[in-house]
Amino acid sequence: MPTLKLGGERLEGTTVGAATLKGAAGEGTLEVRRMTWPSAARFLVGAEAIPIDATVWWTLAGGRLALDAITANGAGVEAKGIGSVRLASPLGRSALDVHLTLTPGPETSPGLRRLIADLPPSTEGADARRLAVSGTIEAPRFEGAP
Repeated sequence: MPTLKLGGERLEGTTVGAATLKGAAGEGTLEVRRMTWPSAARFLVGAEAIPIDATVWWTLAGGRLALDAITANGAGVEAKGIGSVRLASPLGRSALDVHLTLTPGPETSPGLRRLIADLPPSTEGADARRLAVSGTIEAPRFEGAP
């Protein structure tokens, strides 16, 4: 993914996807394998990289990219959610509205487990917590979801 930047950093990984577009509308899937985001890895677990595997099912209409379903796994954490991206020009100014449920697993580091435990609880299990991602692609904000 040599052209995708998030929070000013280049994300790396392998992508596979499919899309059906009709004018300015469409739908598709995007799979990302072994994606890394350097600053997130350093902040969350003190490592240079956290390889993440993720799949997003999306639809596009009216300048809005609906993230109909998101699944991801990395650093022993499972994430599931939905959201949207209100597209803007340049792309980095596109507004994010993403809601995720994070569930740590047996391989989750103690530090990351503590960070997740500080988020609001979810109804999806005792250890599951809610995370909201807002802001823009170039300046994302992460906070406990209400």
